[in-house]
Amino acid sequence: MSLIRAGVLAIGVLALAGTGTALAQAPKQTQTEPSTMTKIEDWTAKQKATIRRTWAKDKATWNKCRALAKSEKWNRKEYWTSQYKCMTSS
Repeated sequence: MSLIRAGVLAIGVLALAGTGTALAQAPKQTQTEPSTMTKIEDWTAKQKATIRRTWAKDKATWNKCRALAKSEKWNRKEYWTSQYKCMTSS
């Protein structure tokens, strides 16, 4: 009888040790940074006007980005995304 108990106990210990190792190796879930389009698409006209005034204070970067917009012919749909990337990249 004691041999059976020892066997069951050994199997139980091995099972617990195996699950502990498996749980320790579970990958961690990380939060991803939202895309630029996701950040910008919900801005109101008032928020856009405010950010435009803020960006315009940095004359050098603002002029560089405006020139880039003209040379690349940004359309309305991509304007805010491209402008945001341009202004925040420098």
